Amino acid sequence: MTTKEARGLIAQLSAAFPRQTITSETLAIYAAMIVDLDADVAQAAVLELIAGSRFFPAIAEIRATAAERTTNLPSANEAWLEVEAAIRRFNGHDSQTWTYDDDYSSSVVANAARSLGGVSVMHEAPQLGLVRRDFVLAYSDFRKEAIRKETIDTVIGGACPPQLLPKMQTVQGAIEGH
Repeated sequence: MTTKEARGLIAQLSAAFPRQTITSETLAIYAAMIVDLDADVAQAAVLELIAGSRFFPAIAEIRATAAERTTNLPSANEAWLEVEAAIRRFNGHDSQTWTYDDDYSSSVVANAARSLGGVSVMHEAPQLGLVRRDFVLAYSDFRKEAIRKETIDTVIGGACPPQLLPKMQTVQGAIEGH
């Protein structure tokens, strides 16, 4: 997205949350920190935040909401339904019933299932309810990490917009001058 589009999204947030005062420095930092996002995804994220937030969102909330949309990961319950179906059809003597990592909708679902020993181990568990609980906890951790990577690592990993550093230095100078 362009800087102008990013500033427009922050203006939408400012209009939706009129109690929040937006300084020119705040606007510059917010815009610089979201300019690398896809414009349509960022717009959808901002609208979601306007509809569902009580307070002006932090940059991290905007990026996380956008990451939720771009990672396209299933909810914990949706992921469990995938794994549960694999558990129910599993037969250790019939390789046609085995589930492999690429059979899942996401590598995150596969990683969570593998972290519990895989379908064959879960199939042998005496209480599927306990397996579900453990899977949902594991999947939630893996999902949170995938979204964190999408949210933060793109900025830290060098995809940080080049215009951000001079603006950050300007803000830092203003802070030190006070």
